[in-house]
This record gives sequence, C-alpha cells and structure tokens, in this order.
Amino acid sequence: MDKDYKEISEEEKSARLWKRWIGQEERIERIIRDAKKGPDVDWTRHLNGLPFVEEIKPSLLINKDLGWGGETKNGKDLRGINLSDKDLTGIFLYDTNLKNADLIGAHLKNANLSGAHLENANLIGAHLENADLRGVHLENADLRGAHLENADLSLAHLESADLSSAHLENARLSGAHLENADLSLANLENADLRYTNLKNSTLQNADLTGVKVDEHTDFGFNRLPFWKRLRAKNRMLRDEYEALKLEKLWRGRFKEAAEKYEDAQSVYRQLNEAYKQQRMRYEAGKFYYREMVCRRKAKYPLFPEDIANPGEFLKSLFGLIKNPSGFFSWIIGLIARGSEALFFDILCGYGERPLRVVFWILLVILVSEGVYWQFGDGIVRVEESHGTVCHLQTPGEALYFSITTFTTLGFGDFHPAHDNPLGTRLKYWIAGEAGMGAFLLALALVTFARLAIRD
Repeated sequence: MDKDYKEISEEEKSARLWKRWIGQEERIERIIRDAKKGPDVDWTRHLNGLPFVEEIKPSLLINKDLGWGGETKNGKDLRGINLSDKDLTGIFLYDTNLKNADLIGAHLKNANLSGAHLENANLIGAHLENADLRGVHLENADLRGAHLENADLSLAHLESADLSSAHLENARLSGAHLENADLSLANLENADLRYTNLKNSTLQNADLTGVKVDEHTDFGFNRLPFWKRLRAKNRMLRDEYEALKLEKLWRGRFKEAAEKYEDAQSVYRQLNEAYKQQRMRYEAGKFYYREMVCRRKAKYPLFPEDIANPGEFLKSLFGLIKNPSGFFSWIIGLIARGSEALFFDILCGYGERPLRVVFWILLVILVSEGVYWQFGDGIVRVEESHGTVCHLQTPGEALYFSITTFTTLGFGDFHPAHDNPLGTRLKYWIAGEAGMGAFLLALALVTFARLAIRD
C-alpha cells in the first residue's frame, strides 16, 4: 500500500474513496454483472488498479456444491461506490465492504449482503425486499423509507441507524442490534423481534402490530434490576423519557410533552398487546403500567402553555388567574392528575404493583402502632376476669391494637379512654386507621385477584 495512504486524514480518505469511482461506470457495470452470476464468481478481478483496494483482505468464495471455494483475487472493496437507482436484484455481495456507499433507491431484492459492511451507507428508499442481511453492519446507515419487507436481518448491527418510515413488515430481526436506532413511523408489522436489542431506540408512531417478542427482547428497561430502574431514563422507553425532559416547571414545552406522551402511550399499548399474544402476562403488565402513566400525563399536562423562562411562567400564571374558567380547569386537571397518581399509581401501580399495597398496609399499621405506644395513656384495656382497667403498656399491645383496628376486627379489649382528653383525640386517629384499613385491604384484594386471574 502506498505510504501516502497511511498519512491522510479520514475525511480526505473518504473523499478519495468516493472520487476513485468517478468515470468508472464501465467497471461498475462489469462488477454488477459478475456479482449477479452467483456466489462462486470472483468479481473482485475488476478492482485491479483502484486506490486503497490493498487495504481489504481477499475472502473466500462460496461454491454451491462444495461449500467454501477458492479465494478472491482482491478484497471485496466497494467503499464509497455510487450504486443509486441501480438494478441489483439478486446480487451476491456477501462480506463486501460498502462503507459510505451511495445506494439511494437501489433495487436489492433477494440480494445476498450477509456479513457486508455498510456503515454510514445511504440507503434512502432502497428496495431490500427478501434480502439476506444476516450479520450485516449498518451502523449509522441512512435507511429512511427503505423497503425491507421479509428481509432477514438476524444478528444485524443497526446501532444508531435511521430507519424512520422504513418498511420492515415480516422482517426477521432476531438477535439484531438496534441500540439508539430511529424507528419512528417505521412499519414493523409481524416483524420478529425475539432476542433483539432495542435499547434507547425511538419508536414514535411506529406500527408494532403483531410483532414477535420474548423475554430476551431488550427495550432498555424491561430487563434491568430494580436498583438500576431508580433512574428515570432506565425505567421507560426513550420516547417517554424525551417527553419527561420537556416537563420543566420554569422552562418547559408542555404541549409538545403531552404529544410525546400520547405517542409513547401508543407504543406501550402495542407492546402490551404483543406480549399478551405471546402469553407473557408478566412482561405485558410492565408495558401496561407505563401506558397508564403516559395516558395520565398526556391527559393532564402540568401547565397549559409552553414556558421559555421563569418570567414567562409568572406572566402566564397571572394571565390564567385573570381568566377564571381557564384557571379552574387547569387546577381541576392538576387535582385529577395528582389524584390518579395517588390512588392508582402510588398505591398499587395501576394494579401491576401489588407490593406497593403491601408496603402501604405495613406503613399505616406501624405508624399507628407508634402513635398508640406514644400516647398509650389515651387507650385503656379491660380485664374482664378482674374487672380492672389499665392503660396500654407495651409495644406489643400497641401493635396488636393497631392490627385489630386496621382490619376492623375490634375485639373490644382495647378502646379509647372516655374520661381522658387524649383518648377523645385518639378516636379520630383510630377511625382514620380503620377507614384506611378497609380501603387498602379492598385494594389489595382487587390487585392480587386481578393478577391471579390474568396469569
């Protein structure tokens, strides 16, 4: 290899790789013609004399009868080539280096590109129906509007690729890497997403009808342990997290956030249905919970207007106050959002978090125990055998009284002192605990019954 090649920058090298194909239309046609003949035809002989070809090592040919055949004359180096709008139907370009290639609108139906390198390639509107793209490298590739119906993308590398509005109906994406990929508006109907990594990918307005998923499909949060999901970005899809970042009280784009929450809700709903179809109820429940959270936030935005700075927030707030109907509708929306968050999310996670109910039950019982132990003089115990009356004396008695009050059993052996002002005030706490107990026990029954029926 020429010494000059080693010393040039990557930008200059990319430019030279592109320029080497200028005026090479005849050579390109010969390459295409031979590459279409079969996997055992060596089309690399047409690369003789091209700059940088020495960088790519020769590879093995595939013999239809014997398997691997002989070695190619040159490396399969098509970096920077312009194949836009070319008819490449059924072409054999497996293991070929096509980095930075221009394949806009190219027709690659039934093509074999398995193991090929197409990093940063431009495949806008390309036709890759039924193509063999197993293990292909498409990192940072532009596949906007590309047709990949029935294509085999198993184990493909599509990290940070732009697949917006791409057609991936019935595509096989099992084991593919789609981290940080943009799949907004993509059609993934009946696509195979088993073992697929979709961490931090954008699925806004994507059609996920009938997708095949499993417990190994990674959306970036559904397979993380609890302690890692404490961070907001680790417990939701990228679409929802982008909406969350827009909700800043003093400087927020609340209308845009509501729209993004609606889009995220739609994605969660489709994934919920997909997991239900696979009879994976537990996984489906995770997406149902996120769907309900997005529905609440989309329906009741934090503020009715976008805010650019704190001064604008105060100005908008005073404007709302001057308009009573708008102000009260905003306040009612905030109350509704808070009430739904409290009664359906915080207490039981929309029926998907039964341990939350258990936590609140234990918290009410233990806090009430502390209150009864601290103010034990206001509670008396009746000894029927001796006919004597004494005050609550031990933490065990306080816990016993709290449990019987919470469960509304009320055996009558302990009760507030009638002749003691402290006992009179404790009556309200006791009544409140009994009411909370009835509500939380009913909620626990419904939550656990719902999960049992679902499973």
